[in-house]
Amino acid sequence: MSNSEVVGITGGIGTGKSFVASIIRSLGFMVLDSDQIAHRILTCDQNAIDKLCHFFGEGIVKKDGAIDRKALGTLVFGHPDQLEKLNKILDPFLRQTILAELKSAPKPVFIEIPLLYELHYENYVDQVIVVFADDRIALDRIQKRDHLDFATANKKLCAQLPIKEKIKRTKYIVDTTQSNVLEQVIAILQKIDLMKEDKSEMS
Repeated sequence: MSNSEVVGITGGIGTGKSFVASIIRSLGFMVLDSDQIAHRILTCDQNAIDKLCHFFGEGIVKKDGAIDRKALGTLVFGHPDQLEKLNKILDPFLRQTILAELKSAPKPVFIEIPLLYELHYENYVDQVIVVFADDRIALDRIQKRDHLDFATANKKLCAQLPIKEKIKRTKYIVDTTQSNVLEQVIAILQKIDLMKEDKSEMS
């Protein structure tokens, strides 16, 4: 039995986690996305929505009853106490759903979790891949992708564990500032016994 049945994908904001996840999907593996799971909870789970409204106010709810993620984000980014409260409220709902989906998914399965180390999801995975880009490049990507100014992008970046700390906790790193990301991913999948090496390339 493989010791890589469940593999976590994490990294800082703007490092390219979703890009790496898309490569892994293209290679035929199932990849769950914790952000998509969280979006479902913020859209459909009335208990979670009610708890968030109780703390953050009715202003975070859209006309259709779902949580306005942008409005909620403006309240928590740059405010560590508010962000901590948000994570505490959402964590039970998110954790229960993620663990249920990991349990029922065919193996091997990957799960993309931005706050994997911050929320201790490393306890539920066999291996962790950290996706890296230095802060300068990550900030540039965040600003362009989300149409943010430098200060706002930097607040988002600083709300997470520094990428250097995440790197210290794993053996498997993908550097998305390089041109050979696919090759890096394949090399890791080979190391964790999820892909076989092509011996013809080694001759």
